[in-house]
Amino acid sequence: MGVEFVCCPACDQKLGLQSYVGAGSLLVCANEHCEANLRVVGLRPLRVEQVPERATYSVDHRPESYG
Repeated sequence: MGVEFVCCPACDQKLGLQSYVGAGSLLVCANEHCEANLRVVGLRPLRVEQVPERATYSVDHRPESYG
């Protein structure tokens, strides 16, 4: 399994995502000063966008942190 890299749109932190992370996955920026909530919006090329924290709330899961 490979790792692909993308930059956080809020702070430009380089994030390494495993190849099994799919479109629509929620994650948190690994930069401790940023911790932006992100959603994977494209795989080819890999793209993420910042989403409001409220949009990440779910009974079933929490966003993961990647760095």
